[in-house]
Amino acid sequence: MKLTLAALSLSTLTAAQSIFQPTQGGTGANFPGSPGSPVWGEKPFGGAHTPFNDRPPFAGGGPTEHERPPKGEGYELMKEMAGETFFEHFYFYADQDPTHGYVDYTDSETAFERGMAGWTESGNPFFMVDATPKIDGPRRSIRLESNFNYTQGVVLLDIVSMPGSVCGLWPAFWSNGETYNWPAWGEIDIIEGVNAFTENQSSFHTASGCYIAEGSSNTFTGQLTHDGEIARTCSAFESNNEGCGIKDNHKNTYGTPLNERGGGVFAMQWNDQGISTWFFPRGGIPGDVHAGDPAPSSWGKPYAHLDNEACDIGEYFKNHQLIFDTTLAGDWSGRVWAEEEVWQSETCANMTGYATPEEFIREEGEQFEDSVWEVNYVKLYQ
Repeated sequence: MKLTLAALSLSTLTAAQSIFQPTQGGTGANFPGSPGSPVWGEKPFGGAHTPFNDRPPFAGGGPTEHERPPKGEGYELMKEMAGETFFEHFYFYADQDPTHGYVDYTDSETAFERGMAGWTESGNPFFMVDATPKIDGPRRSIRLESNFNYTQGVVLLDIVSMPGSVCGLWPAFWSNGETYNWPAWGEIDIIEGVNAFTENQSSFHTASGCYIAEGSSNTFTGQLTHDGEIARTCSAFESNNEGCGIKDNHKNTYGTPLNERGGGVFAMQWNDQGISTWFFPRGGIPGDVHAGDPAPSSWGKPYAHLDNEACDIGEYFKNHQLIFDTTLAGDWSGRVWAEEEVWQSETCANMTGYATPEEFIREEGEQFEDSVWEVNYVKLYQ
């Protein structure tokens, strides 16, 4: 597979206020913390918590693990983001939220000092929303953007936990063409949802002219999030920035129910033929993934897929970063606060008793105590 990795210049990310350069030897010592300090469960905001990776593994559902992994498909591991060097692969974005959230993105120094980022007792990196009980304005959170870019490959994300199914939250993990040129180089949402959702959604956002081909729904197991032609329209300009979204039909693939089952692996394959996403629950992760030799053709149908029949993948997707984000309210979570949603039982206004998400976010910090990403690894294969 052809390698297309390049370090991003500082001018590309002028919004990042605090950037830590990797130390020689990659020890992670340049960060204001080290594995074990701060430790999730020992610190932040509101008393002791059980580390997420102490929970029993999820033993049911999903594909059976392969006793004999299938032969890989020629992918080579190009980047592994895990453990004590995880944060060396990312910038802490500390500017205004492009999606207009009620959020204060935190620079790296503040994040480590306040216990919003660090390592669990087992050495996994975590990062979280500030759960201070009551505040006067937007709530602190973290957005990480990779300090490298890539074109095509397989991305694997193994998470123990993600922010829970809590009103006001909008967490996501996605692959994005450099933001100054959005959406010209495309966006691939691998994990995304809002408020009390329990099912994951993958979406594709592009410039004009890219569509999910009519009749191609038999190539994926998920459900288009809209009806009619707009459901297949990936152009951000023609779909009010929504792109073409596909919801995973399997329950418990997002938020609190996912965390209760120990998380799992999200996978994305991107090549000239198309882009696909899968989820494998804990206990159902394919053997080739465990073996570090991914064979996507053996994984069965993805829950989301965009093929090249009605979208020139090479033209619409290139030069991506990987991004973790937990924003609050904003263009999606805030917009549907008081609206009936088919993906949750009732409106957040009714569930919380607050007329606006901003008031809830200021007054109910305890609700965000488990709004934590805990990551086993992110791997990029090409």
